[in-house]
Amino acid sequence: MASNPAYVPFTFLLAAALIALLGIGWAQRKKRLGRGVLILSPLAAAFLLLYFWHIPFHDAARSVLAPSRSYSCELDGDGSRTLEPFTIPLPKRTVFKGKTNACSPFYRTYATNDRRAREVKIIDLSHRIQDGMPPYPGDTETTLVHSKVYERDFYNNHQLTINMHAGTHIDGPMHLLDRKEYLSEIPLETFIGEGVVIDVSGGMKEIAYKEEYEERIKNNQIVLLYTGFGSRFGQPGYFSDHPVLTMEFAQLIVKKQIKMIGLDMPSPDRDPFEIHKCLFENRILIAENLTNLDQLLHVPAFEVIALPLSIRADSSIARIIARI
Repeated sequence: MASNPAYVPFTFLLAAALIALLGIGWAQRKKRLGRGVLILSPLAAAFLLLYFWHIPFHDAARSVLAPSRSYSCELDGDGSRTLEPFTIPLPKRTVFKGKTNACSPFYRTYATNDRRAREVKIIDLSHRIQDGMPPYPGDTETTLVHSKVYERDFYNNHQLTINMHAGTHIDGPMHLLDRKEYLSEIPLETFIGEGVVIDVSGGMKEIAYKEEYEERIKNNQIVLLYTGFGSRFGQPGYFSDHPVLTMEFAQLIVKKQIKMIGLDMPSPDRDPFEIHKCLFENRILIAENLTNLDQLLHVPAFEVIALPLSIRADSSIARIIARI
């Protein structure tokens, strides 16, 4: 830490070294080396004094000369521990402010936006809500009306009439179970988590259990199934010809205690909706009518953020994204 009393002896040594260098430089002032010593030694001394005693200069110099890479934290009565690698890397030029170790949560960064250690990419997995968006058969139509127009009313406004199961949405357990737990009452942590995408495309009628899924799917993940059927969204047959999950596959999902399963199709099953009920009874949410899942097929790691409305309803339309 700059301004530490331990730097006092170094300051006296620095002053003695400066006097000696100036003396050598003066004695050799007629030579190029002597002139260089006379010019450079005061500058070097000034730099070191600032580094030792001026905190902002100390931090700025350290961020350039010794960018932080890893940190250790001194814990009372527990010795010295090395922290595990950060999940999200800090910017390349980072130094801690206040303490020199990782016990301090406060750090100062000198990185600019174009020098980030890691760029974040967002992939939208949601269909756009628009007038006439197809509802599930038997549900009310979606209408989006430009109800107030600036040229006439001096402001703009839109009015939306939509069913909670239209477009990209999340089904909650109340949808098909006799329970009064609204989607807004489910902890927010359920809607955010590590994602994994399983490629089940190829036109199969059933999505069956495979032993390899035991390794692919980890506990508490959000599992996305890419069937390729999402390309038929809004076309005839979309709500009737989609693949379905087998009960064996659903039981694997239950065993893994995943948070949510996401599909690029309208449903994991058909009437009497046994897969829905199996998942709901184990508090697993279902996100339906996703899109752009093909963009995640070769991504090694990503986070899913699937936020419904804060609404007192069984289910909700949602904006679902993947953050890479």
